[in-house]
Amino acid sequence: QKTAYEIVMWLEFRRVLFRSNRLVNETTTLEFSLEELKGLPQSYIESLEKSANGNYKLTMSYPHYYPFMQNAQNSDARKKYEYLFNNRGGDANRALLEEAIQLRSDLSHMLGFKNHSEFVLEQRMAKNPTQVRSFLEDLVRQLQPKAKQELQEMVEEKKKELGLQETQIYAWDWRYYENILRKTKYKIGRAHVWTPVTSRSR
Repeated sequence: QKTAYEIVMWLEFRRVLFRSNRLVNETTTLEFSLEELKGLPQSYIESLEKSANGNYKLTMSYPHYYPFMQNAQNSDARKKYEYLFNNRGGDANRALLEEAIQLRSDLSHMLGFKNHSEFVLEQRMAKNPTQVRSFLEDLVRQLQPKAKQELQEMVEEKKKELGLQETQIYAWDWRYYENILRKTKYKIGRAHVWTPVTSRSR
Protein backbone atom coordinates (compact mmCIF):
# COMPACT_ATOMS: atom_id res chain seq x y z
CA GLN A 1 0.00 0.00 0.00
CA LYS A 2 1.29 3.47 -0.91
CA THR A 3 2.00 6.07 1.78
CA ALA A 4 0.27 9.48 1.71
CA TYR A 5 3.50 11.05 0.47
CA GLU A 6 3.78 8.53 -2.37
CA ILE A 7 0.17 9.19 -3.44
CA VAL A 8 0.79 12.95 -3.50
CA MET A 9 3.89 12.42 -5.66
CA TRP A 10 1.97 10.10 -8.02
CA LEU A 11 -0.79 12.69 -8.34
CA GLU A 12 1.70 15.44 -9.15
CA PHE A 13 3.36 13.26 -11.78
CA ARG A 14 -0.01 12.60 -13.42
CA ARG A 15 -0.89 16.30 -13.35
CA VAL A 16 2.31 17.16 -15.21
CA LEU A 17 1.80 14.33 -17.71
CA PHE A 18 -1.83 15.38 -18.28
CA ARG A 19 -0.74 18.93 -19.03
CA SER A 20 2.04 17.70 -21.29
CA ASN A 21 -0.39 15.59 -23.33
CA ARG A 22 -2.63 18.60 -23.88
CA LEU A 23 0.29 20.81 -24.94
CA VAL A 24 1.46 18.24 -27.46
CA ASN A 25 -2.03 18.12 -28.94
CA GLU A 26 -2.15 21.92 -29.27
CA THR A 27 0.15 21.59 -32.28
CA THR A 28 -2.30 19.21 -33.97
CA THR A 29 -3.75 20.88 -37.05
CA LEU A 30 -7.21 20.77 -38.53
CA GLU A 31 -7.84 21.93 -42.10
CA PHE A 32 -10.77 24.06 -43.24
CA SER A 33 -11.70 25.40 -46.65
CA LEU A 34 -12.17 29.12 -47.26
CA GLU A 35 -15.94 28.52 -47.37
CA GLU A 36 -15.81 26.99 -43.88
CA LEU A 37 -14.05 30.12 -42.63
CA LYS A 38 -16.93 32.37 -43.68
CA GLY A 39 -17.67 34.94 -40.97
CA LEU A 40 -14.11 35.18 -39.69
CA PRO A 41 -12.15 38.46 -39.99
CA GLN A 42 -9.88 38.72 -43.01
CA SER A 43 -6.91 39.41 -40.74
CA TYR A 44 -7.54 36.08 -38.98
CA ILE A 45 -7.71 34.18 -42.27
CA GLU A 46 -4.56 35.81 -43.59
CA SER A 47 -2.66 34.82 -40.44
CA LEU A 48 -3.31 31.10 -41.03
CA GLU A 49 -0.86 28.73 -42.67
CA LYS A 50 -2.15 27.13 -45.87
CA SER A 51 -1.84 23.46 -46.78
CA ALA A 52 -0.67 22.11 -50.14
CA ASN A 53 -4.28 21.65 -51.27
CA GLY A 54 -5.19 25.27 -50.49
CA ASN A 55 -7.02 24.69 -47.20
CA TYR A 56 -6.25 26.64 -44.04
CA LYS A 57 -4.56 25.04 -41.04
CA LEU A 58 -5.86 25.68 -37.53
CA THR A 59 -4.17 24.38 -34.39
CA MET A 60 -5.73 23.54 -31.02
CA SER A 61 -4.33 26.75 -29.51
CA TYR A 62 -6.60 29.34 -27.91
CA PRO A 63 -5.85 32.19 -30.39
CA HIS A 64 -7.13 29.94 -33.19
CA TYR A 65 -9.98 28.28 -31.33
CA TYR A 66 -11.87 31.17 -29.69
CA PRO A 67 -12.19 33.52 -32.70
CA PHE A 68 -13.27 30.56 -34.83
CA MET A 69 -15.99 29.43 -32.41
CA GLN A 70 -17.25 33.01 -32.02
CA ASN A 71 -17.37 33.91 -35.72
CA ALA A 72 -17.44 30.89 -38.04
CA GLN A 73 -20.89 30.63 -39.61
CA ASN A 74 -20.53 26.98 -40.61
CA SER A 75 -22.11 24.87 -37.85
CA ASP A 76 -20.50 21.60 -39.00
CA ALA A 77 -17.06 23.21 -38.99
CA ARG A 78 -17.61 24.53 -35.46
CA LYS A 79 -18.79 21.08 -34.34
CA LYS A 80 -15.69 19.38 -35.76
CA TYR A 81 -13.35 21.92 -34.13
CA GLU A 82 -15.19 21.79 -30.79
CA TYR A 83 -14.88 18.01 -30.61
CA LEU A 84 -11.15 17.91 -31.34
CA PHE A 85 -10.37 20.87 -29.08
CA ASN A 86 -12.15 19.32 -26.10
CA ASN A 87 -10.52 15.95 -26.64
CA ARG A 88 -6.92 17.15 -26.41
CA GLY A 89 -4.93 14.46 -24.69
CA GLY A 90 -7.43 11.81 -25.80
CA ASP A 91 -7.56 8.35 -24.25
CA ALA A 92 -4.23 8.86 -22.47
CA ASN A 93 -5.61 11.75 -20.43
CA ARG A 94 -8.87 9.93 -19.77
CA ALA A 95 -6.85 7.10 -18.20
CA LEU A 96 -4.84 9.60 -16.15
CA LEU A 97 -8.05 11.19 -14.84
CA GLU A 98 -9.44 7.83 -13.79
CA GLU A 99 -6.21 7.03 -11.94
CA ALA A 100 -6.18 10.46 -10.27
CA ILE A 101 -9.77 10.05 -9.05
CA GLN A 102 -8.90 6.72 -7.43
CA LEU A 103 -5.68 8.07 -5.89
CA ARG A 104 -7.50 11.09 -4.45
CA SER A 105 -10.10 8.78 -2.96
CA ASP A 106 -7.38 6.55 -1.44
CA LEU A 107 -5.58 9.55 0.04
CA SER A 108 -8.77 10.97 1.54
CA HIS A 109 -9.68 7.66 3.20
CA MET A 110 -6.13 7.32 4.49
CA LEU A 111 -6.42 10.73 6.18
CA GLY A 112 -9.81 9.94 7.73
CA PHE A 113 -12.20 11.64 5.29
CA LYS A 114 -15.17 10.06 3.49
CA ASN A 115 -14.15 11.44 0.12
CA HIS A 116 -11.91 13.93 -1.67
CA SER A 117 -14.48 16.74 -1.38
CA GLU A 118 -14.49 16.52 2.41
CA PHE A 119 -10.70 16.47 2.50
CA VAL A 120 -10.32 19.59 0.32
CA LEU A 121 -13.19 21.60 1.79
CA GLU A 122 -12.20 21.00 5.41
CA GLN A 123 -9.30 23.40 4.84
CA ARG A 124 -11.51 26.07 3.26
CA MET A 125 -14.27 28.42 4.31
CA ALA A 126 -17.10 26.15 3.12
CA LYS A 127 -15.85 23.34 5.39
CA ASN A 128 -17.98 20.52 3.95
CA PRO A 129 -19.76 19.36 0.75
CA THR A 130 -23.23 19.95 2.25
CA GLN A 131 -22.61 23.70 2.60
CA VAL A 132 -21.16 23.89 -0.92
CA ARG A 133 -24.14 22.01 -2.36
CA SER A 134 -26.56 24.32 -0.55
CA PHE A 135 -24.74 27.40 -1.84
CA LEU A 136 -24.68 26.11 -5.42
CA GLU A 137 -28.35 25.11 -5.38
CA ASP A 138 -29.28 28.59 -4.14
CA LEU A 139 -27.11 30.14 -6.85
CA VAL A 140 -28.79 28.02 -9.52
CA ARG A 141 -32.25 29.11 -8.32
CA GLN A 142 -31.26 32.76 -8.62
CA LEU A 143 -29.50 32.50 -11.98
CA GLN A 144 -31.77 30.02 -13.76
CA PRO A 145 -34.43 32.51 -14.95
CA LYS A 146 -31.78 34.76 -16.55
CA ALA A 147 -29.95 31.77 -18.02
CA LYS A 148 -33.17 30.46 -19.61
CA GLN A 149 -33.89 33.90 -21.07
CA GLU A 150 -30.41 34.16 -22.59
CA LEU A 151 -30.62 30.62 -23.94
CA GLN A 152 -33.93 31.41 -25.61
CA GLU A 153 -32.43 34.53 -27.17
CA MET A 154 -29.70 32.37 -28.69
CA VAL A 155 -32.31 29.92 -30.00
CA GLU A 156 -34.18 32.80 -31.65
CA GLU A 157 -30.97 33.95 -33.35
CA LYS A 158 -30.36 30.41 -34.58
CA LYS A 159 -33.89 30.22 -35.97
CA LYS A 160 -33.34 33.46 -37.86
CA GLU A 161 -30.22 32.04 -39.42
CA LEU A 162 -31.12 28.38 -40.02
CA GLY A 163 -34.90 28.11 -39.81
CA LEU A 164 -37.76 27.65 -37.36
CA GLN A 165 -37.00 23.94 -36.92
CA GLU A 166 -33.91 24.82 -34.85
CA THR A 167 -34.67 24.57 -31.12
CA GLN A 168 -31.35 23.49 -29.57
CA ILE A 169 -28.14 25.31 -28.73
CA TYR A 170 -25.24 22.87 -28.77
CA ALA A 171 -21.76 23.16 -27.27
CA TRP A 172 -20.40 24.35 -30.63
CA ASP A 173 -23.17 26.96 -30.96
CA TRP A 174 -23.24 29.06 -27.84
CA ARG A 175 -20.08 31.13 -28.35
CA TYR A 176 -21.19 31.95 -31.89
CA TYR A 177 -24.72 33.07 -30.98
CA GLU A 178 -23.56 34.79 -27.80
CA ASN A 179 -21.21 36.82 -29.98
CA ILE A 180 -24.06 37.72 -32.34
CA LEU A 181 -26.16 38.93 -29.41
CA ARG A 182 -23.22 40.84 -27.99
CA LYS A 183 -22.88 42.78 -31.23
CA THR A 184 -26.56 43.21 -32.13
CA LYS A 185 -28.43 43.47 -28.84
CA TYR A 186 -25.76 44.84 -26.53
CA LYS A 187 -23.81 46.75 -29.20
CA ILE A 188 -20.45 45.47 -27.99
CA GLY A 189 -17.86 45.14 -30.72
CA ARG A 190 -14.42 43.56 -30.69
CA ALA A 191 -12.82 46.83 -29.60
CA HIS A 192 -14.96 46.89 -26.44
CA VAL A 193 -14.12 43.36 -25.32
CA TRP A 194 -11.19 42.94 -22.98
CA THR A 195 -8.72 40.30 -24.16
CA PRO A 196 -6.50 38.69 -21.47
CA VAL A 197 -2.79 39.11 -21.99
CA THR A 198 -2.37 35.35 -21.58
CA SER A 199 -4.65 34.69 -24.54
CA ARG A 200 -2.78 37.07 -26.80
CA SER A 201 0.58 35.67 -25.82
CA ARG A 202 -0.18 32.00 -26.47
